Amino acid sequence: MRILAVDDDPVILKILSLSFAQFGYEDVRFASSGEEALEMIEAAAEPFDVLLFDIMLPGISGVELCRTVRAQDAYRATPIVMITASRAHDIMEQAFHAGATDFVNKPFDGLELGSRIKLAVLLSDSLRRERQARHEMADLARLTAIAFDEPFKVSAGPAALELSVFENALLRKPDGLFAMTLFSVDIENAQKLYRKTSAAQFRRLIEDLAQHLSSVLPSAPTSFAHAGKGRFVCVTHGRSAPDLAALHARLDEWVQTSPGAEGPPLSLVVETISAQKLWSGRSAAAAVSDFVAQPSRRALLPTR
Repeated sequence: MRILAVDDDPVILKILSLSFAQFGYEDVRFASSGEEALEMIEAAAEPFDVLLFDIMLPGISGVELCRTVRAQDAYRATPIVMITASRAHDIMEQAFHAGATDFVNKPFDGLELGSRIKLAVLLSDSLRRERQARHEMADLARLTAIAFDEPFKVSAGPAALELSVFENALLRKPDGLFAMTLFSVDIENAQKLYRKTSAAQFRRLIEDLAQHLSSVLPSAPTSFAHAGKGRFVCVTHGRSAPDLAALHARLDEWVQTSPGAEGPPLSLVVETISAQKLWSGRSAAAAVSDFVAQPSRRALLPTR
């Protein structure tokens, strides 16, 4: 397990060094700036498995470093844990949208630091096994095969997050209440489409919808994730609620004008996950998790 930790404070690097040794991780490199980190990444014979970046680095900031590294093919899925002493919500939002997987607060709590590193290592191990499995696959059909209820990361710009990162971004918000609108975009006949098309065709359909969804989402800070079952969960931050009827109309217009896909016509539903407007990060993450777990998109609609 190869780890790179970046912080301009030598005391923090010393604490990290001792912590990694305590956790049993010996192949660890350290850098004191974003520029030095990029040089080490470029010179590395093999990609690092886990990255820890301080957000407030001199020169290249930790957020920009995260964005730059995430753009490299070898690091598109590598766990990136941000180190921060700030509680500012907007900074963490920038980090998550730049590709961060998680963050850990300074001053360090030994238990929290250990759990965050352990989670990052587990994710890295899972990704390594996934890459190995992909390399062993003989054909494209096996490469793109997905279960109907399997969430997967869509390539649709910075607003599109992996489901676990989407939920974690909500869960890790600081204490307090935030104005947010939680809503979903569902392919109403997704199961029929899944049965009638190949795995590759269904995945391409989800990717195409994600690309268009990204282009028509409100201008307010918004993120979304594919949650499996032909469903996207979305969050818009701020007191101005998005016009879901207008969003639905623009998506339907795309359905009508896009090149015809094999299988039944696409039927979309856009609706709020909850009418609630003020959320704590934990309650919003729980609402999304409960909604994703529901077998029916209508199960969480409020009674009128």
